[in-house]
Amino acid sequence: MTAIRRRLLPATARHLIADAGPPRPWIVGAFAVAAVLGIVFTYQRVSPPIIAVLVVLIVTIPAILDTDGWRIRLGMAWLAREQRRRMPDLPRTPRAADRWLAQHTTTDSPLLRASVLMTAGRNADARQTLEAAPRETAEERARIARMLAALDGLETGTLDPGPALAAIDELPPALHRYYRLSLAWSVAWVESTQRRPWRRAFAQASRGIRPSEIPTRILVGLSAYELLATLVVALVVLIALALGWG
Repeated sequence: MTAIRRRLLPATARHLIADAGPPRPWIVGAFAVAAVLGIVFTYQRVSPPIIAVLVVLIVTIPAILDTDGWRIRLGMAWLAREQRRRMPDLPRTPRAADRWLAQHTTTDSPLLRASVLMTAGRNADARQTLEAAPRETAEERARIARMLAALDGLETGTLDPGPALAAIDELPPALHRYYRLSLAWSVAWVESTQRRPWRRAFAQASRGIRPSEIPTRILVGLSAYELLATLVVALVVLIALALGWG
């Protein structure tokens, strides 16, 4: 069971990134409309470059309308950057977590150790570490509540955010965004593994994050994800035109 879980966790993260948007039914619908119009206009002898532009514009419509998708991707990018800033040495994969745990048999930060144990798929050990961790500050209480909620969700398939949100409300306002978005990521993770909708809730948690808060190179990458259908179709159309379409 542990070995299976270790393989599933990174896949879940990739699944969340892939499903951030636009929704697949929108993309399929846009492709269907573009294909029909492309065939009709071809038979009507419309100029191939004009058809190409129309097709590309049509498949871009889902990304333009997908405001939730853009918010989700901004939220994911902001959260990832903030996590790296706060915990630059935190391993990101189960294998790296196993190596970290082997090298750090003791640590001054039980919450860091619990995070790594969760990444390694050792949920029982993570829970034991969290339950024994000190709760002297509001931030410690918020971190523990959020991580315990995530563990409960992974084990039962249902995450109750109530206790974690109550603990987050006790934090200074400047810390609310990070902890609320971290909790939203945990909720999305659980909902995705249970094949339940998660996009709208994470998009709501990501409201207020501006593109100016994200490095340009990251913006380019998330834009490529959101506009992937457009990029693929544009490439195919360019190849077709180069081969003498029409």
